[in-house]
Amino acid sequence: MGKLIPKRCPNCGSANIHVQEMQSPYETSELYDVYCRDCEWSGDISPDIPLSKARLRKIEKKEDP
Repeated sequence: MGKLIPKRCPNCGSANIHVQEMQSPYETSELYDVYCRDCEWSGDISPDIPLSKARLRKIEKKEDP
């Protein structure tokens, strides 16, 4: 499962958006800063589904002492 980058503005539905990946405070989620060039909405978006099992194992392995 790949990244779930936002494709449309949640306010107006426009595809004319700027998306930048941000550092999530949680290792198990993705976080994106989104700005809509049409309606000027901006905010942070995080997908509702969890990361893939392979990505979670990679994170857990990195945390082991």
